[in-house]
Amino acid sequence: ADNGFELLSITEALRGMGVTEENFDPTSQDHRCKVGSALIGAAQARFGKRAIHLADTSRVSGSAVYGEATVRDTRAGSKLRAAQHIFHMD
Repeated sequence: ADNGFELLSITEALRGMGVTEENFDPTSQDHRCKVGSALIGAAQARFGKRAIHLADTSRVSGSAVYGEATVRDTRAGSKLRAAQHIFHMD
């Protein structure tokens, strides 16, 4: 880890779930859930501890589920523009 920062790649995990950079759709709840699952799995594997996801994405997607990745698109007209309320702890 350089300066306390470490990169965890989830590319292969997502590819195994059928999600790639080329086909990722941030408006798809299924894709957001797969990204969230891959991120939580990678963090748990790296640190050997159980990860807990506490972000409330309900204002963004309207029907968020546990582990769903939080996305926000600030371009005018985006359906993913609403403000988010989250708590982050490392």
